[in-house]
Amino acid sequence: MMVPTRPPAEPWVKPPTSDVLMHLARVLSRYVNSDRIFIIDYIERGEFHIDRNDPVNSLLNILKIQPMTVEQVMDVIRRNNLDMDILDKIRSLTREVEFNGIKYLVYSGE
Repeated sequence: MMVPTRPPAEPWVKPPTSDVLMHLARVLSRYVNSDRIFIIDYIERGEFHIDRNDPVNSLLNILKIQPMTVEQVMDVIRRNNLDMDILDKIRSLTREVEFNGIKYLVYSGE
């Protein structure tokens, strides 16, 4: 089972509580071996890769598909030894959304 770990596209979508997840796992275990049931309720780890020749558009293309935390964007900038001014450009084309206590940048489409 996967729950939203990033801000969903629709504002009415809310992640289920842990009680609901545990109940669903119990229900599913009637039909599936319990060792095959995984609850994925955490933000994924890993690195985002960009085109260093066009970092702003590369980051925006990622943000068009999925929100990124501010820290993830800063990590991409640092790992690629880019100027932090890129963050200001990205912020001007995105909006900041808080989801589960974490700040994300979401492509604004403007």
